[in-house]
Amino acid sequence: MYADPQTVTVNAVDQSLVRTGMAIDAGRFGKSDGSYTFAISHSSGRRNQHRARLDSNKIIVDPYASERNLPVSASVYVVLDVPTVGFTVGEQEDLLVALADWLKASSHAAQLAASES
Repeated sequence: MYADPQTVTVNAVDQSLVRTGMAIDAGRFGKSDGSYTFAISHSSGRRNQHRARLDSNKIIVDPYASERNLPVSASVYVVLDVPTVGFTVGEQEDLLVALADWLKASSHAAQLAASES
């Protein structure tokens, strides 16, 4: 079980996310104002999937009708999809770390967000 709270750092600011839900294969965390939510979940079958998802929610001025506010959200998530046999936990971790390191390297995250390929 993950610790409560979980902390994510967004734009150099730590966001403390308290546990808001729990199930056998899932956990949810979030800020009381709903600005950030974080979910961990797992499923098994012919393949096992392990998911982590971070959502950002905010209210903006509607660019088409400035007298209205508009709720918007953005999400980023990772899915580790593996067969039931053949990859150790260590090998799975290596894949996750490799992707995280790639995103942190140079400007890869910015290039991804800018639709580069």
